Amino acid sequence: MSLIILDDMIVDDSNCDSQENKRVKITTACDTCRRRKVKCDGESPCANCQRGNYQCTFSDASAKRPRGPPKGFVALIEDRLHTIESLLVNLVNKDTIPDISNLSKDIKREFLICHKIILVTLMN
Repeated sequence: MSLIILDDMIVDDSNCDSQENKRVKITTACDTCRRRKVKCDGESPCANCQRGNYQCTFSDASAKRPRGPPKGFVALIEDRLHTIESLLVNLVNKDTIPDISNLSKDIKREFLICHKIILVTLMN
């Protein structure tokens, strides 16, 4: 016995000869359905566009915005992290503040925050 879900109804399809009642997931909606945020059947033209007399077009998927951070961003963050980590290691080992005058304003700020955290931790 197998069951299919059709628009929030459970249907027993053990007596059905065809599988036409099953909903098929469409991976790409047409531009109009995507803009209107309605379900698209994936046909060309789709039922929604036919009903509303809209132009049914499917845009190229390669024109979408690339995912992930911009190139070089992760490397920049990793470099900043390594710089701050090395400064903190020097600070913990020497108990003196290293020369930070040649560092960027952001790294100086992050270093001083970490320095305060270490001092508070060591006092407890």
